[in-house]
Amino acid sequence: MWKKAVDFMKSKVPTWISVTDELPPTDIMVLICWADAPDVTPEQDYMTIDEDLNSVWANYQNDPPSHWMHFHSVPNVSGAEQ
Repeated sequence: MWKKAVDFMKSKVPTWISVTDELPPTDIMVLICWADAPDVTPEQDYMTIDEDLNSVWANYQNDPPSHWMHFHSVPNVSGAEQ
């Protein structure tokens, strides 16, 4: 039972996804980073479609990232209805 709980919690932890494994959905802002520059702060970017219908990074075409991560929901602590 403990192992099930640990596995469940691991699935909820944000993780970096390699661009060789999967690309983010088109037009969805994600965090990006570079494996060869671990000291660089992660940036924001998104995939878009170029004139040749290729998926490309909108702002980092010349230096594509090695990994990306979805943004996660920010908790609503104001009490306002969503």
